[in-house]
Amino acid sequence: MNLTPNVLFSFNANQPAGESIALGVEFDGTYFWVTGGGAVSESEPNRLFKYDLNGNLIDVFPQPTTSVFGCRDLSFDATFLYVSYS
Repeated sequence: MNLTPNVLFSFNANQPAGESIALGVEFDGTYFWVTGGGAVSESEPNRLFKYDLNGNLIDVFPQPTTSVFGCRDLSFDATFLYVSYS
């Protein structure tokens, strides 16, 4: 039995955005969404990154929290993207 996973997509989610920490990732069928937790200070928001299938950074959104790591896990229900803070 071969337990080696098949790799469907691969790209460095930290490098294009200049982020130091990527905490969560979710695919909505079109885009990858990545939560960044590498804000320089608590006064600067962490960010949410939107990537296409080739790993190109499409857009960046500030997260609505100023906690040290911000949003962590992500989930998608075919309509909405959900994030958690712990």
